Amino acid sequence: MADGCKQRDVVADLKNEVLVYEHLAALQGKVIPDLLAGGFWRDEYLFFLATAVVEGEQPSSATADAYPEAEKALRKIHAMGVVHRAVRRRNMLVARKGRSFKVWFLDFETSRIAAAPEEFDQDMADLRRVFRRSD
Repeated sequence: MADGCKQRDVVADLKNEVLVYEHLAALQGKVIPDLLAGGFWRDEYLFFLATAVVEGEQPSSATADAYPEAEKALRKIHAMGVVHRAVRRRNMLVARKGRSFKVWFLDFETSRIAAAPEEFDQDMADLRRVFRRSD
């Protein structure tokens, strides 16, 4: 939650995040958490964003084999015209499902809709760095 009077830049970021979540509605519950609610709370000064809680851990050497699933998830986001722009360990969760993995992308406050092609390339390079891959 952000105080609209004191944190206007944070409110703008949260508004952007809500717009991106709405744009990615088809991916909610699949590769991004479900957006439960977002907007101004009561007095129009407090802006909030609420998503479903998803299980997982930040990518690590123990989850390095999740890279293919992470790449698929990010490509789905890109296919809908969204560049994440903050592909980092803290913005992803990896959950083990038996021998397979489920990857969630989080934190879309700096994301852009209808991004330039080179921005998608940067996202993919950042993803390879997160998983320490050179391919």
